[in-house]
Amino acid sequence: MSDSQKKKYCFRARIVNHRIDQHHLFGKTESNKLEMYIPELIIAEKFRRLGIGRELIYHCTKLAKQNNCHRIRLESGSQRMEAHEFYKTAGFTQRALSFTKNIA
Repeated sequence: MSDSQKKKYCFRARIVNHRIDQHHLFGKTESNKLEMYIPELIIAEKFRRLGIGRELIYHCTKLAKQNNCHRIRLESGSQRMEAHEFYKTAGFTQRALSFTKNIA
């Protein structure tokens, strides 16, 4: 992958007929290192605990390694405690807090 191709990526997937269908790929550089950024990873409640999230993380990890990313970064709402435990089990660590301010 050329330097010009390493600018921004985003990974988006959906389940189609029990297959992971990959769509757009987004990524992001930080300090001249490529990272995979997952803005949202949400599994519909009726499909949770079926291994879908684990499979998505597996494929994201595989794709990130193939593209020489140094890490995967994701965001999760502060109220999503069950998701936070899932991410920790999948090997993620919490590194930051996010703050927002509504102005409208």
